[in-house]
Amino acid sequence: MTIIALADKLPELERLIQMIEAESPQAEVWGFSQTKSARECIERVGCDVLFVDVILQDASGLEFAKEIMELNPEVNVIFTAESTSFANAAFQLYASGYITKPLTPQKVAKELHELRYTKISESV
Repeated sequence: MTIIALADKLPELERLIQMIEAESPQAEVWGFSQTKSARECIERVGCDVLFVDVILQDASGLEFAKEIMELNPEVNVIFTAESTSFANAAFQLYASGYITKPLTPQKVAKELHELRYTKISESV
């Protein structure tokens, strides 16, 4: 399974990657702080799960996720945000999950075990 994490704050990104790797040690985890690099990786290696912050410096996380979902309609998108104010927009995109900050290992684990597309979640 390939998991991409996208957040523009480096300490937050590093912590998210650590939590994902602890929960899914068999997964291939990639972390990015810019959408361009994340998109290039997704086009090259694919993506089963995408953790993306709703607000990024270089783009809207919602718009980025929408673009990726057009490339791969069965990608499990899990949004991260400071509040629930973007939750409605996220679920209109049929997101797999939505995590409010602060991110915790329990929240990340819950989302990884409740993925929208079950063929992926069986291997978590």
